Amino acid sequence: MQYFGDSEKIKYACSVINHIDFSRDQSKDFSCDQSKIKIAETLFFNLNKEPYKNSPELQELIWEKLVVYVNDFNLSNQEKSRLILRLFDDVKLLFNEVSVSILVNDIFLKDFFMRQPDFAKWYFYQLLKKYEGEQLYLNELGYVYGNEEKTNEIVKKHPGYVIKIFEEKMGNELKIRTRMMKILRNGKINIYEYMNI
Repeated sequence: MQYFGDSEKIKYACSVINHIDFSRDQSKDFSCDQSKIKIAETLFFNLNKEPYKNSPELQELIWEKLVVYVNDFNLSNQEKSRLILRLFDDVKLLFNEVSVSILVNDIFLKDFFMRQPDFAKWYFYQLLKKYEGEQLYLNELGYVYGNEEKTNEIVKKHPGYVIKIFEEKMGNELKIRTRMMKILRNGKINIYEYMNI
């Protein structure tokens, strides 16, 4: 690897992640799962440097395939949470924003994260800010949740590229709202703290 150029290193790292079967199979023995966790842990700490951390493709793969294993790493809850925050910040720096698919990743709902009030509040705030952004776009188009007539009106009135964004924003808004409701229902957050944000 040390003789590769940056693009070759990234391509190789993506290939390694893509060719490892990280799916969890309950029929397989415990040691098999442990070896997957070890591979994921090793990859995490090897990819936390340039050029890997600056590759959008690699960051997406990390969140899609590796993040789920953080819960099983041999780390304290605080260390796991800090690792997730670091990965989140890497994505934010790279893309200037964090995609909804990353924001609603189930790793954020794990006990190691949600049982720490500061991290739970931080996460809810991220959801809220993203929700406001998606909602702002939808409001400008005149979208009203649950109003099919209004939705049809928007679809008829705007060109295809706007409708594509509109449909994506509708899906995002629903995913984020569902996630926020789940957190509130579990009693992890005091909603009154966010009333004046």
